[in-house]
Amino acid sequence: MRGVGATLRLAGTIAIGVGYLSGLVRRRGAAMRAPFSAAPRWRTLEAGALSLRVPPNWGAVELLDCSGFVVHNRVRRDRIEGDAVWYGSAIELMLGPPDPPALPSLAPMKEHRRTLSTLSGPIVVSLRIANGVSPRRRREALKVLRSVACIR
Repeated sequence: MRGVGATLRLAGTIAIGVGYLSGLVRRRGAAMRAPFSAAPRWRTLEAGALSLRVPPNWGAVELLDCSGFVVHNRVRRDRIEGDAVWYGSAIELMLGPPDPPALPSLAPMKEHRRTLSTLSGPIVVSLRIANGVSPRRRREALKVLRSVACIR
């Protein structure tokens, strides 16, 4: 009987090892393919005279009070503004008039700006990223900022 128990234990160990290795290979393969397959799934949005490409989980273009637009990294129904989660994960791209208000010096966000020239005058694109956002999401947001272009 001892031989049967040892054989079953060995077979179980081999099965667990094969399962672990196949999962590892599958995850590594998906990670290697991700940079090449993510770009086609991004959506193109239009806001006035501008167009931009955003990941599929980002929200739609929303109208701001000061005659500009904003795009958030989450759809409206998934956003809870003003709490610790928001300060740790918020990314917003503001598309608007030449002088949007600057962030205060101790703001929980960092800001990156671009100015684009259009036929109707300059448009400032302001990307605001919360300090708690992961480096991967930060790179994704900067890629969105670089994708903003004039269409008219």
